[in-house]
Parts: sequence; C-alpha cells; structure tokens
Amino acid sequence: MSNATQIEQLRIDISALEAIVNSGVTQVVEDGRSTSFDLEHCRRQLRELRAKLANLQGKRVPRPMFGSIDISRAE
Repeated sequence: MSNATQIEQLRIDISALEAIVNSGVTQVVEDGRSTSFDLEHCRRQLRELRAKLANLQGKRVPRPMFGSIDISRAE
C-alpha cells in the first residue's frame, strides 16, 4: 500500500473515531442490533492513529493538549 493510500485511510479512520468520541454515545441500537463503544478505548486509538499519520507525513507526533497539576497547598 502506498503512503498516499495509507494517509487517506488513516484520515478516514480518524474521522470515524472523532465522530464517535465527539458524539459521546456509548451504545447504538439499529434494526435490533446493538453496538457498544468504549470511549476511552476510542480515544487511545485516536491518539495512536494521529501519531501514525504524523509519522507518515514526516511531522512531529502530537502530544496531549492538557495535563493535570495539583496546585493546592498542603498544610
């Protein structure tokens, strides 16, 4: 598979995962068939796919945008 094909497939997969994560829906029932989503697993996959896409494009691998810091004072 060529790089252009891989990049296009990664973009399609990333868009699909973003839609799932952004919807916040964890379960869908259609025509009597049920599908469940683990949103945390989807987020992890999304990070992995974005990193693969960045590597294929010769870009820097994106890092998480937010972290948590405890700035409370212990007394």
